[in-house]
Amino acid sequence: MNSSAGQLPADTAAPAPENAETTEVTETTETTVLRFVTAMLRPALWSTVAVGLLTVLVASLLSGFPGAVGAAFGALLVIACCWFNIVAMRWTAKAQPVTVMAVAIGCYCGKFVALLTLLLVLADTTLFDIRAFALAILVAAVVWTAGELVGFLRARVATITPVPSNDASSAGAGSGQPAGNLRLQ
Repeated sequence: MNSSAGQLPADTAAPAPENAETTEVTETTETTVLRFVTAMLRPALWSTVAVGLLTVLVASLLSGFPGAVGAAFGALLVIACCWFNIVAMRWTAKAQPVTVMAVAIGCYCGKFVALLTLLLVLADTTLFDIRAFALAILVAAVVWTAGELVGFLRARVATITPVPSNDASSAGAGSGQPAGNLRLQ
């Protein structure tokens, strides 16, 4: 025991059990993902609903009832596709961070593929104005993505946290190594 500090030297400290550290990371990752999802959903959803209603109004003025139907259908499709991304992130929140990121990116790309496919399949429809439908998809997708970005930036959740190193001699001034390890959450 070091009598001046009243503590054991760093090299004699007992290491933490591996399971405790893994459980801690998983719980922290889950909490972080759920906080991000909640923070990203609010501005994305409400801004998209507002812009969707505005798009329906403009489309109805320019193209009448078929334009309003097309714009409403397009905005609702974007909200549904983007909502699936949020649900998938909540569903995988307990998984490892790499899995959550893969699912999020996969859903992000998948929603644009699905929207493009629907746009191409419905290109010759007479049920609604296809230009209003396409414009509503474009505007709603951009606004939803911007809303998610705003929510992410406002969340102020640490995505990388420094973890103190157990070995004080491995890092220090002049060694070129950081004073601690970094853990991705």
